[in-house]
Amino acid sequence: MRFFWISFIASFLIQIANGQNQTNNTFTQDFASIFAEGKVQDTIGFMLAPEENLNIKLKQEIKSELGHLIAELKEKKKKYKSDMYYLNKVSKTLFSKYFKTYEPLSTFGETMTSGKYDCLTGTLLFAYVLEHLGYDYNIHETNYHIYLTIPTDKRLILIESTDPYYGFIVNKGTVKTRMAQYQKDNQQLDNQEDVYQPKYKINNTIAIEKLMALQYYNKAIKFYNERNFEKAATNVQKSMVVYDCERNKELLSMIVQNR
Repeated sequence: MRFFWISFIASFLIQIANGQNQTNNTFTQDFASIFAEGKVQDTIGFMLAPEENLNIKLKQEIKSELGHLIAELKEKKKKYKSDMYYLNKVSKTLFSKYFKTYEPLSTFGETMTSGKYDCLTGTLLFAYVLEHLGYDYNIHETNYHIYLTIPTDKRLILIESTDPYYGFIVNKGTVKTRMAQYQKDNQQLDNQEDVYQPKYKINNTIAIEKLMALQYYNKAIKFYNERNFEKAATNVQKSMVVYDCERNKELLSMIVQNR
């Protein structure tokens, strides 16, 4: 079985190298140049790669915009003696600037260009900014939700990216209650045969690179629910190159059964 998956992914990488530029000349780079030697080589490129309507110029504009934003936030840190108050300022800045419309299965490109976001892209934006500000953080992946926590000296801060108004949570009791609720919600939805649902509980702490890869998983889910199994397979395979997890394997198995 392990040999099957290795061969499957190797075959897929060859297909990408041979054909990706033909399918999206405006933006998508050779996948091997984005992810090579076991790590992401082009962070912004990989964050934006799932968005089909971007171009190289816009990619550079987004990279520059985030660079300027992070520089401004670093400068403002001098005014704050407490990490909690400073991170609250960071949170308010990101929420007000980028979080306009909640849209399930959105892409990071859509978040940056039109303000559409979901728990994945919102958490991805927070993680990227926090990493460049020098903060440790944990990305939590469950079956149907993704959120972020920031450990500080005094308390654990929870970022609920789908709640632009009250998503910066510092009260210990509220953080505990929220995390317990996420686990309670981590159940299978009511039976819907035409909509993909994972058959097991997911409760992982993942790296930002794997979060980026899950954008392709979300695209695969979207195509699967639309019964477009060819595009669903293509996207879940891309996700597997970086995040070879049971979630992706299960979805790919279901796609193969339905094709």
